[in-house]
Amino acid sequence: MWIDIKQFAAERCPLKVLLPLGTILWVAPLTLVHPLHIVKAISGCIGVLMLIFILRMADDLSDLSVDRKWHPERGLSHGEISAKRIKGAVFAGSLLLVFFNHWRPGIYCFGGLAIFYIFYYLFKTKLPVSVLPLLVNLVFLFIPLYCGWMMTGSASFSLWLLAMFIWAAVVGHDFAHSVHGLDEVLPGVDTPSRHLGSKTAAIAGLIGYLAAIIFGGVFWYLNYGGLLFGLMLAGTCILIMVLAVRLVRRPIQRNARPFFIWGFVFFLLPLLGLIIERLIMMVTG
Repeated sequence: MWIDIKQFAAERCPLKVLLPLGTILWVAPLTLVHPLHIVKAISGCIGVLMLIFILRMADDLSDLSVDRKWHPERGLSHGEISAKRIKGAVFAGSLLLVFFNHWRPGIYCFGGLAIFYIFYYLFKTKLPVSVLPLLVNLVFLFIPLYCGWMMTGSASFSLWLLAMFIWAAVVGHDFAHSVHGLDEVLPGVDTPSRHLGSKTAAIAGLIGYLAAIIFGGVFWYLNYGGLLFGLMLAGTCILIMVLAVRLVRRPIQRNARPFFIWGFVFFLLPLLGLIIERLIMMVTG
């Protein structure tokens, strides 16, 4: 099983991506929580990294029938990586999540999230494809709230704003980076562009980013984020709006590709700014 997990990670969720992504997503809300419990903070970070990786495996398993046809180069698609062992890894990883979060808030949070994703993957093929980005990315809404629930037993308004900022940005990213012209889609593959139309899918991405900008702006305006957070948010807002408007004007794959990277940079840079400025405040007193 370990060889399959290692190969899957290298191909679909490399550590050089997983570690910074998961760490920033966890540490940023952690800076807003007081008091800080070191053991819970470390176990929570491990739990978030595992959660992202487990959901990556579960999502690829759910798309396996499509990927075998349109992504035969992937190890899971052509059988080099055992689907049965990856399913076992998802189950074993879920048990480990409970181990790392054995106190009551952690069990309730991960238990509820697990039930949601079990039903999501059971009924995924019956849901409109245009709804999937809203649902599959709820984990990004969950992480900041879980941080508050785990540390203090409640989620503050600042954590709700941060959670909505991240979730709206990821939803916008999913719509935007999957946009394509109707003549560019692979036969038999259902996408938001095919379901909604290319321009409407691009507009959905734009709306997601606009919502994220509003939540991030309110977060900064209420002084939950400082100067560095505000500057990084302003810079990434300008960039993402230029890309989003260009995509709406001409919704084709070439204009959607930049979102694969910049769509994540849009919210990760402000979060990194929040972490840095909070660390500076801790050091300087």
